[in-house]
Amino acid sequence: MKTGYAGCSMKWMNLLLCMLLIPVTGAMASETYRDGLIAYEKGEYEKAFEIFMALFRSNPGDEDLNYSMGLAAARAGRVSHAIFAYERALTLNPENGPARLELGRNWMSVRQYDLARDEFGRLLALHPPEDIRRAAESELDRLAGLDRKWRFEGEATLSAIWDDNSNYGPESDVIRTASGNYAADADIRPDETWGSAGSAKVLYTYDFGDANGWEYSLGGHGYIKRHEKAPDEEISFIRADAILRHVRRDTLLELPLKVSAAEYGNSHLFNLLGSEPMFLYAVRPKLQILARGNIEYRDYKRDDERDALFGEAGLILRRLPEGRQPLLSVQVHAFNEDAESEAYDNDGWRAVAYGNVEVVSALYLYASVQYRETFYDAVLYPGYQAEPRDEEQMQYTVGLQSTAIPHCTLDFSFRHTDNRANFDLYDYDKNVATISTTFTF
Repeated sequence: MKTGYAGCSMKWMNLLLCMLLIPVTGAMASETYRDGLIAYEKGEYEKAFEIFMALFRSNPGDEDLNYSMGLAAARAGRVSHAIFAYERALTLNPENGPARLELGRNWMSVRQYDLARDEFGRLLALHPPEDIRRAAESELDRLAGLDRKWRFEGEATLSAIWDDNSNYGPESDVIRTASGNYAADADIRPDETWGSAGSAKVLYTYDFGDANGWEYSLGGHGYIKRHEKAPDEEISFIRADAILRHVRRDTLLELPLKVSAAEYGNSHLFNLLGSEPMFLYAVRPKLQILARGNIEYRDYKRDDERDALFGEAGLILRRLPEGRQPLLSVQVHAFNEDAESEAYDNDGWRAVAYGNVEVVSALYLYASVQYRETFYDAVLYPGYQAEPRDEEQMQYTVGLQSTAIPHCTLDFSFRHTDNRANFDLYDYDKNVATISTTFTF
């Protein structure tokens, strides 16, 4: 593609027209190069990079080929290859404005802010056309924020909720027990209600300054959910976090500490102290493996027998989106809850599959399915339960999300839960529909 000072999209158009209308020779007009352009336009950035790299081996001195290879490498997550390609293009032509702009952006992506600032400064010194100048000035403004050792961010969410079983009432009118069958009382039958919820999160982060190093964050989170007809089922909680984080090119380690308190039905439910460590490893630019843990002590305020130490460990495999390809993840977790009373002791496992795909620009369709098994150690209701409770749960979620408005996400989701147990009291179906708006700052 032609380089220089005109916009990159126009360069692509001109090149494609030239290839279609006039016969030319050399690597830039070869069928293989056209395949690279087509792969790039389709969002197949890894394939495009491999095509351009093969051409580069036989023609390393082609400025346009180096620039094309840089674009594909950057979109494929190969930042070091992209930097190499842009630097080669600039060695061949120091006044290549688009290449210098992209080089600065790639230095920013690996947090080499001084090098990025130098490239943008050199670009502006060339007195480039208006579109290139505005892009460079915009990146310098963004760099001024990134270059700070601290940053502040947050979000606020408002939701409307419909729930056809807000109290987790049993599915059947008759509860079968070891001592006979009993009619389910009206106050435990499924309660359909409308409600609203609001939440807010804030996070302050301080970066110690190394490109691959440590930073810490302090944050807070509050949530409140209100039901139209069921004030005894309303929920609220507050949480504070302190997180120590280590960032490298291919790895991320988080060591958080959390403290929270929850209310249910306008009475204090429990206090919680715990940690949720996480380690991420990028196997390839678009493929990640995460190991996640959770350990917490739950102090129930009205039922000391429920006080418990809860632990969970999980493994997640995640493929990031590329072009129109979806984000996909699968995860498996095992958990254990050791309570003061054996009747509340339980352990089990769960598996989750999730997908998210961009349907049209800024509109995403997502879906997930979760399977969960829970096994309790002892009978909670002697005389009624013949054996300790075992549960199997399937949960299905589907939703649409729009990010078309800057700093605002609109979301609609529907979730169905099917819970099956060996004691009828815990057999239930539950459907929840949610419409929410999230603002970020």
